[in-house]
Amino acid sequence: MHRGMSCLVGVLIKEPNDAWPPPTEVSSGVQFIQGATAAELMNKELRALVDVPPGIPGSEARTLIDKLPSIEWLHSFSAGVDQLSPSLQDVQRDIAYTNGRGAFSSSLAEYAMCAALYFNKKVPKLVANAAESTWDKFTMPVLSGKTLGLVGYGDIAKATAKLGRAFGMRIIAIRRNKFVSEKDEDTPDQTWTPEDKLA
Repeated sequence: MHRGMSCLVGVLIKEPNDAWPPPTEVSSGVQFIQGATAAELMNKELRALVDVPPGIPGSEARTLIDKLPSIEWLHSFSAGVDQLSPSLQDVQRDIAYTNGRGAFSSSLAEYAMCAALYFNKKVPKLVANAAESTWDKFTMPVLSGKTLGLVGYGDIAKATAKLGRAFGMRIIAIRRNKFVSEKDEDTPDQTWTPEDKLA
């Protein structure tokens, strides 16, 4: 497909959500057809498929790919493609596969820090005190100096580490290997691999 080319895109989605549909300024020349099953998108000259989670099985995408030779591209809206990959292992023609790696890193990193602040700043206690009109004097902890542990060190974890570093936190990570790319903006203070686990 070429940039600017008008095309028909099938969207595998149960129901529209905050992440869909895309804003009109980024969908010029593209017509989207939504369906929760392959049957709802069948017999269309689709050029591409977009899988929007949650809950559409990969078998639905596979059915469309097998039946519609016009499909050239399959995009998973999420970074994880576990629901798609088992059904697509032996596709017999060339299709471009892409995913949403990095698309939600900033929002999820902010959510992780929101959770850290929620418990560290004792928000439930503050809310309960406000509801009971109680003045309960206590020491408010800080995140600075605490340790932020990350399982995996992909795009989301790196974005989270960057925010944690801004709070003065120590960053540790468990990842497949200890290799650190020179492109990484924030490397952990300490890294473990599965081989480092206690016996």
